[in-house]
Amino acid sequence: MNPSENKKKLDELLSRAVGRKPLKFDTDIWQKKYAQEIREYQVRTAYGAGTLPIHKRTTTMKSLIIKFAVAAGIIIAALVGIGLFDNWFGGGNIAFADVLNNFQNRNYSFELALTIVEGDKQHEDSVSQVIVKEPGKMRLDNATPGLGKISSITDFNTGKTLLLFHQNKSAVMMENSVLNINSGAEGVVSLCTRPVSALWNMKDGTEKTLGVKEIDGQKAAGFQVSGEDEYFQYEMTIWAEVANSTPCFVEVVATPKKETQTQIKWTMRKFEMDVPCDESQFSLQPPAGYTLAYQKKLEEMPSKGTSSSTAKKIEESLTLWADGKKDQAVQTLLSIDWSQPIKFNKKPYIFTMTEQGYISLKPEDQKAVMEEVMQSSGTVREIAKYLIAQGKAAVAAQANDKAEQYYLSGSYLGELIAKDPERIIIARLVGIAVQKITLNELVTLYTQTNNQEKLQAAQKQLQTVATMAAEIKSKASGR
Repeated sequence: MNPSENKKKLDELLSRAVGRKPLKFDTDIWQKKYAQEIREYQVRTAYGAGTLPIHKRTTTMKSLIIKFAVAAGIIIAALVGIGLFDNWFGGGNIAFADVLNNFQNRNYSFELALTIVEGDKQHEDSVSQVIVKEPGKMRLDNATPGLGKISSITDFNTGKTLLLFHQNKSAVMMENSVLNINSGAEGVVSLCTRPVSALWNMKDGTEKTLGVKEIDGQKAAGFQVSGEDEYFQYEMTIWAEVANSTPCFVEVVATPKKETQTQIKWTMRKFEMDVPCDESQFSLQPPAGYTLAYQKKLEEMPSKGTSSSTAKKIEESLTLWADGKKDQAVQTLLSIDWSQPIKFNKKPYIFTMTEQGYISLKPEDQKAVMEEVMQSSGTVREIAKYLIAQGKAAVAAQANDKAEQYYLSGSYLGELIAKDPERIIIARLVGIAVQKITLNELVTLYTQTNNQEKLQAAQKQLQTVATMAAEIKSKASGR
């Protein structure tokens, strides 16, 4: 089973356990209609990730990678040391009291692994590096194919968590405490908050001593606590070196009551005590150059001034096409002088919305923008296909100059959408696709007419477009 299958299995498991129906996006209709654009834009796995597909970012906080980051943070909270451990085992267990003291009063790091257990098979899905800074601060770093490196920074004293998506330099601030049962993280709340809360409130004498065994060449003493809630049964096991009471292995296992053959397991290992901690590693302020997501409304986006006359013609062409006036739309497009300045105000978003601008929008406005971008994308592709059909008809009629005009108009339109490296990626990919198909027709035309100068120029443009597409897809896939 590969990582993406594990993620799917985990999400299904969470859904069944808490009685939640699988998430469905309200963009299903255009997903089918624009399957090619979406295939080109899809990145690998799941907000995972390169980046999540843009049209799915409105559900980023419910995606599996966010669930994992929050879940890990909640479980780690049980180890951060906020004055609640004494309720677990009682003060009479001196050895364990020493272990808890190490958790509560020292900086330390460890490796955190998420594993799905199915019968006698275990599928390790993700491994993260975690640093805990006394008192009560934690940083989790995870590298995921397709999403790139993601950091989760939590201050359990304030209950705030900052999520950093390094690949596209975006940040998400979770203002509500991850320990709040009403924080809205579906599934994670039931999976983690309740059992950890139950562990914190267990009374003296509920612990089980596991004795001593060898772990990584060292004698270690073990302790275990069990609990349950409406959906899950839990076990947390802690092993610590006998010589110095420092932790060496911690495991948390959650078994859904509705599916006892499958378990979710978090394993904490490779502990290092007294690791150096820089305060900047735990800052809840996004680093310079990062965009804080879900902060702005569309009306708050800065205006770019009055649209140029050329931009107005392009917009008019798209509107005419959408109204079914295809010939008028194409004639308007053919009349454009593409050497003139082209500047749009705010719309159409396919020409103006940047990747970082999109990220900064509130979810409902992201949805509105994406719906318009996808509608405009479909219009642009239909126009490009129509231009090619007209161009081929012109070639058949030996009107090569007219055919060239049709092809060039499509190429210029695609280039306008694709060339800005800051533009929303889904739009750039549409522009690249339009450039490719029209430039290929120009190459064929110039080959047939033996126009070597224009042929070489068109071939060079095609190479530039191919390089651009490869760079976008490489970034999106995290490679």
